Amino acid sequence: MTHSQAKALAREVLEGDFVLPYFSAEQRVMIKTLEQSICPRDPIPQSKSEAHTKTEASPEANVMLLDGISGCGITTLFRTLHQRHPSSIQLLQGDMYIGGSEFLDHLSDAFHVRRKYHPKKRVLAPNLVRTLSLSSQKMILVDDLDVLASDIEDYDTVFGVICLLTEEIRDLKFVISTRSALLQKRFARYLRLGWRRYTFRQRLTDEEYHDFARRLGEGLNREYSLSLTTESLRVPEPQFGLDIQDVNRSLRLKLVEQFLYQRGAVATLSTTNDLNEYESYVLQFIYT
Repeated sequence: MTHSQAKALAREVLEGDFVLPYFSAEQRVMIKTLEQSICPRDPIPQSKSEAHTKTEASPEANVMLLDGISGCGITTLFRTLHQRHPSSIQLLQGDMYIGGSEFLDHLSDAFHVRRKYHPKKRVLAPNLVRTLSLSSQKMILVDDLDVLASDIEDYDTVFGVICLLTEEIRDLKFVISTRSALLQKRFARYLRLGWRRYTFRQRLTDEEYHDFARRLGEGLNREYSLSLTTESLRVPEPQFGLDIQDVNRSLRLKLVEQFLYQRGAVATLSTTNDLNEYESYVLQFIYT
């Protein structure tokens, strides 16, 4: 492989859409908690690390808000739950909806309920409650709710609908994610109803970091045929901290740098402790 070919492959690795579905112990506990709420008879085995990881989530909460900065893994968590339980869970994604931007429209379309329009306000489809009551899907995941509700009036409409539906249908559960601080603040008004909120931490443990590094290296090897040697796959120390987003970013750069070094396209490996500086160092070899 020539240097130019190695650089082209390195660009593909950094710009590609390869996603490692990695979950921390905290996130695995949340997944099992939510699964338990729709499959209460199924036992939930816990590893030692998970047994010591507690969340504020409760299987009894019919409405739950999950939040965290972009990249903390909530969307991947939602997709994983939906893939595991497609007959029990409905997934609504704001960024994927083509029919419009309103929450009521999206919800009605997802359950094939004909919508009713009013010239001045959104009206709940008359058959929606009955349809949801008869549906086998008893958990509705709403990812990026802020895409489907844009202001305080919309928030109150959305939460009012959710409140009505969960009161009418006792076994129906909503799990919502959002990045909007205003929406999170509005949600706090409903905590007295037994709704719950959980914020994911943004840092991995040392053990999780090393596990993530190993799996990412193996995954990129398979996906892009990097053929990284055992030497270059040695788990690096968490040089740039343990923030989830920084871990994903720095590990890809480390593996790309090691790949280029192995191919002779990089003369020496960087020793900088600044992530932005390190990224600039690696990218200069790839794009020149």
